[in-house]
Amino acid sequence: GLQLGDLTSERSQQLGLQNVQGAVVLSVEPNSPAARVGLVPGDVITRVGNTAVTSAGEAESALSGADLKKGVRLYITMRDGSQQFIFIRLGNGE
Repeated sequence: GLQLGDLTSERSQQLGLQNVQGAVVLSVEPNSPAARVGLVPGDVITRVGNTAVTSAGEAESALSGADLKKGVRLYITMRDGSQQFIFIRLGNGE
């Protein structure tokens, strides 16, 4: 339910973010676990669990290695530059 891209310097500039590395959220499927926790395009995932990520590939790899039925903590730099942890988990049947 989530499409990620690399946070290029151009994207970083468009988002008004400085000194941030990670995977930028490009799209979020409605009613997906990502949408339910409030992820929106322009958010940047900088950590998956205890793993720092600097690209979409690293974030996708870390997410694929996580047990999403138990859940995983993501550290997010939001569009407004604020930072927060969110917890994402797949529910039954997802």
